[in-house]
Amino acid sequence: LQKSTKRHAYLNSFSTEPQSAKYGINQFSDLSEREFKDLYLRASADRAPVFTGQKIKGLPARFDWRDNAVVGPVQNQQACGSCWAFSVVGAVQSVHAIGSSPLVELSVQQVLDCSFQNNGCDGGTPINALKWLTQVRLNFICQQVELICSGDNSRILLDTVSVLFFLPNIGASRV
Repeated sequence: LQKSTKRHAYLNSFSTEPQSAKYGINQFSDLSEREFKDLYLRASADRAPVFTGQKIKGLPARFDWRDNAVVGPVQNQQACGSCWAFSVVGAVQSVHAIGSSPLVELSVQQVLDCSFQNNGCDGGTPINALKWLTQVRLNFICQQVELICSGDNSRILLDTVSVLFFLPNIGASRV
């Protein structure tokens, strides 16, 4: 109880400082820093490929894909270390929507269960999941609302799996 009280006092101290973030009591408040790291921060050393494209000039000062209805809603992975799967599915569904299709929420569970070189809820990497999508030549990902998934033509078809990387002061490249 003493640890919990001390933690709540610490968390409440942030709200007195001027900043853009909002702090408060939530589902993480009772966790110690160590518990939070163990449950939610399962980082891996795999990194995205280095950008080698040309610099793009004339980009707008502000651009937000959310304004164009091509980004899905915020989701909560709970205590499952599946941020890598959420990231890949979010990127794929957004790329699909950017290609003039309506935004369709795709199944994180399919990527979580099926991609190789990842460990499900024990962690993984977006790079490995993207490699899986391209190596198995998967041309569909189930919609999030489906319980059973099979490769028939009623599914969301993806001609290619590509992700647009934005890097500061460099530009953008499709890989």
